[in-house]
Amino acid sequence: MLVTLLARIMSGLRHLVWSMNDVLPPYRTVEGYLETKARGMDSGKHFIWVASTRIEVDAETFDLLIVGENMRVMCTRSYRAINIDRLIQGSGPG
Repeated sequence: MLVTLLARIMSGLRHLVWSMNDVLPPYRTVEGYLETKARGMDSGKHFIWVASTRIEVDAETFDLLIVGENMRVMCTRSYRAINIDRLIQGSGPG
């Protein structure tokens, strides 16, 4: 029983350290077109693919984004979205 308790505590501490390390800079930046969207069947997580990179997003963001949009996504080290900028293609000068 004590061994099980210690194992759970150690597991929780490892997860806490991983989570804290994940959210610290430097952040990753992915730029390109939103290729596809998918929901994780078992996990309930939501993913988008930008420039062939899988990025985890929250459910509300998942619903708002449209396939084909040009965007820049700032992500954590484990590719969880922090910030998403939609890039507007101008008509250019003239």
